[in-house]
Amino acid sequence: MQMTLRNTIISTALACLTFGTAALAEPISAPDKVYVTARLGVLVATKACGAKEVDGAIVRLADRTGVDFDKTEAAVMAGYNAYAGLTYKRSDLIPNITVEVENFMDAVLTAFPSNRAESCADLISALKVQKLIVE
Repeated sequence: MQMTLRNTIISTALACLTFGTAALAEPISAPDKVYVTARLGVLVATKACGAKEVDGAIVRLADRTGVDFDKTEAAVMAGYNAYAGLTYKRSDLIPNITVEVENFMDAVLTAFPSNRAESCADLISALKVQKLIVE
């Protein structure tokens, strides 16, 4: 049975909640986990699937869930850039956020090569429900 991207992401998130993160990183809060997963989902959907981010939606998500947008957004993007081998500001990294970024991106890179169209469709569908992207 082939797992869809959405199922892979959900499974990864549940595994992280159940088993914790790397020993050196403090556990991530539930609101931060929601934000990191949504933010990276939007990033992948826009870069790899051609979706369009809804203006201001990710900031509103942070506001609704009590996440410090400026600090967490900088940490997510620095973690993503570190993961991708791009330039990043080291002082923006937050270890538990970086671990979540790595877990998410590993799950995406596992799911995407086998069926990109289905993975994009699943991701876009999940993010549209949350009003974070449009096609």
